[in-house]
Amino acid sequence: MKDGQAQALKSSFLHDEVAYSITGRKDEIWIGTQRSGLKAFRIQNEVTGGKTYTQANGLAENSVFAVYQSQDGQCGPEP
Repeated sequence: MKDGQAQALKSSFLHDEVAYSITGRKDEIWIGTQRSGLKAFRIQNEVTGGKTYTQANGLAENSVFAVYQSQDGQCGPEP
């Protein structure tokens, strides 16, 4: 969302991927995916960079069905 309008997120990190869950705050987006773990994007004017978290980073599996943002603003897989 930007200025109350939904916008597409275009990134090579999401090529041919199914998004199961999306959360975030003003300057970031976290996306739980079907096959490739948890994706985190920083937003500054446009999307700048992204990071992928998978089993190699400690996730139980590479399918992330729900992403949660806590009251203190931290994001991650649903506990």
